[in-house]
Amino acid sequence: MIKETKVMKETTVKESFCDVCGAKLDRVLRCNVASCTICNKDLCDDCVGHEEDDWGDYRHCWCKRCWEIGKPYREEIQKHERIINQLDDEWRSKCKEGT
Repeated sequence: MIKETKVMKETTVKESFCDVCGAKLDRVLRCNVASCTICNKDLCDDCVGHEEDDWGDYRHCWCKRCWEIGKPYREEIQKHERIINQLDDEWRSKCKEGT
């Protein structure tokens, strides 16, 4: 014998929202997820300040606030990277002189 009983079940739905502007985020695929690399805020595409071009599965993004704060630091880092590259070139050149 089969008896049919109606049961009301409670369902919980979780939704994600942008931590900056409050827009609802559609996160069907992992590659759609945008979180600030520094402050970890969840971001919608409008609130992404900068995103690196990358072919990987994860997005490398910064919120507008963190990207702006980082401007003088990025400039300083680039200056030091040029110095490091120059020193590396000099080292390699010096080593090749004797061969």
